[in-house]
Amino acid sequence: MKKNIIAVLGCVALLFARGHEEPDSCKINNANVISKTDTVYIAYPVNGGNTEELNNTISTYFAKYQAKFKEILMEENTFSNITILNAGDPIPSTGLILKSTLIEIDGGNKALRMFVGFGAGSTWAEFSCEAFNAGDTTAALFMKHRKGSAGGMKSDEAIENVEEVATAFAYKIVSLKK
Repeated sequence: MKKNIIAVLGCVALLFARGHEEPDSCKINNANVISKTDTVYIAYPVNGGNTEELNNTISTYFAKYQAKFKEILMEENTFSNITILNAGDPIPSTGLILKSTLIEIDGGNKALRMFVGFGAGSTWAEFSCEAFNAGDTTAALFMKHRKGSAGGMKSDEAIENVEEVATAFAYKIVSLKK
């Protein structure tokens, strides 16, 4: 009995020690660009999809994505100035520019999750993110991440996936800044 309790506690400790989720893929071309700047601009994401349904809800997803990205960067105190750019805002001429693209998103089907289960009706979001020094044409950093959720009955599962993707990207940038 005592060994079983210790084994369970060890597994729980491993879960907490894991930390934050890493992006699925990450290519670092020039980490110095990130480490040498104190100003970050989170550009309005680009819609990589083309469906009408996607376009009807895109602004909600993008706003949550940008807000979560900024929240993590602010919590970590790694940059002195973090600005969210709105759609149509000009790209600044100085600082680190974070350009993201929504590759795909699916809000899933709550009824399928509830009655079928086993991953049916799951939600997911996939983004890519590039970090540029303003004025450069080559990305200093390229990341891609897909987050899904098969469980849960909340109507905002897709929004949580979007926020978790932004969190993975933000913590990767924070780790390169330090």
